[in-house]
Amino acid sequence: MGNTPHDPSEIGALLRSRVDALAIIDPTGKVMATNLEFESIFGFTQDEIIGKNVKMLMPSPYFEEHDEYLRKYKESGEKNIIGIGRQVLAKRKNGEVFPADLSVSELNFSGSVYFAGVIRDLSGKIEAEEVLVEQRARLESIVNTVVDGIITINDQGIIKSVNQAAVDLFGYSKKELIGQNIKVLMPSPYQEEHDTYLEAYKSTKVKKIIGIGREVQGLKKDGTVFPMELSVSEVRFKNKQIFTGLVRDITESKDLTNQLIEKESLAKLGEMCAIVAHEIKNPIAGVIGALRMLERRVKEDEFQSELCEEMVSRMKILGDRVNDILRFARPRAPVIKNVPARALIEDTIQLIEKDPLFSDVRVEVQWPTEEIEVACDSNLIKDIFLNLLVNSAQALKDQQGEIIIHWEESQGCGLFFIDDSGPGIDEEVLDQIFQPFFTTKHSGTGLGLSIAQRLIKGQDGDLQIQNRPEGGTRAIVRIPLA
Repeated sequence: MGNTPHDPSEIGALLRSRVDALAIIDPTGKVMATNLEFESIFGFTQDEIIGKNVKMLMPSPYFEEHDEYLRKYKESGEKNIIGIGRQVLAKRKNGEVFPADLSVSELNFSGSVYFAGVIRDLSGKIEAEEVLVEQRARLESIVNTVVDGIITINDQGIIKSVNQAAVDLFGYSKKELIGQNIKVLMPSPYQEEHDTYLEAYKSTKVKKIIGIGREVQGLKKDGTVFPMELSVSEVRFKNKQIFTGLVRDITESKDLTNQLIEKESLAKLGEMCAIVAHEIKNPIAGVIGALRMLERRVKEDEFQSELCEEMVSRMKILGDRVNDILRFARPRAPVIKNVPARALIEDTIQLIEKDPLFSDVRVEVQWPTEEIEVACDSNLIKDIFLNLLVNSAQALKDQQGEIIIHWEESQGCGLFFIDDSGPGIDEEVLDQIFQPFFTTKHSGTGLGLSIAQRLIKGQDGDLQIQNRPEGGTRAIVRIPLA
């Protein structure tokens, strides 16, 4: 309103023109005039409010402080609130305190200063905002308790919101994700292709994944790639496209499915192998017996005698392979007893002492100071240790190396470590070494580690093979303590 002069007709017009409540105040703080909206908001008629101090419209502590504010303004002329809109608390005739928006202007009339206060009741607005805040908080609470990850993006692929499940799943904080392109959560080649997919959808409107759940791959902050189920929906809000993705980590369910498939496959394979091996085993024994008889007849002929011996040797190798298949197909039930860990290692070392495969290999046993006992089938465990030691020795073939054996107690189990200084195992091969019939050797069935793993798991234990950071391979056998 400024400092322009006004006459009573202008003030009357001003009072009638305002849709908000309006009060004219004199320099002492007395109400000089009000409009109809003022009466509607505060409940005071003009007869009740005209000539009264405006502070009666204020709750404590503003009621007590108002006169001092007015005095300071008249002395200093400093305009702290004049010309500036602000939110205040006001009081109705019935004593109800309510939020209001107040804007004060200065009027100059016949050489006297007056103030015009425009008041807007914010009760409805504040209540609506509070309801909105409450509803939003309730919605966020629901969203953050959902076990599936929820991510919203705009039509540019920029992340607008994530729930706690998504944060936990991908390993980022909300602050790190919001504002980023959604493709940061995708491995290659999907990461490079995502923007193209989004642009193609916006131009063609062909829904290839929207409304359809499917399996995709996700990328965690630490670089881990994992399988997840993705369901995408689309919402339009004020001519803007918002996409909501529900994501669920299906690593465990896939692992379980793969285990069931593997178990069924192994069961069928085991049946077939057992039948075939049984049918072959007896004829092998018969062939070896016939060769021994033939060998006795031709013992005078050195060449034929050596030939028979070679054939017997090869048939025995074949018999060993058949026995491996039978052990894999129908492993015997373990007989669990309490066994000192030291005895298991000592007995295994005796089995390899005279084996020429270990002639150039230094085998070191690091005996612990404390004795432990494990619950296992000692014969089966020694077979497992022997298989692992042979693998290590074969890895060290044609080079002088060492194998170190040690063990320790950890979380209710005995952990047995067999470390070698060999070349290690290629990472691609490492993922397949426990698969039946997989081998990188020129001879053998590829069942050794498969059998070892099945035998140790049958005793509530575990077998792991890994590469050592300093080079070579480490086998870790976990056996429950007695």
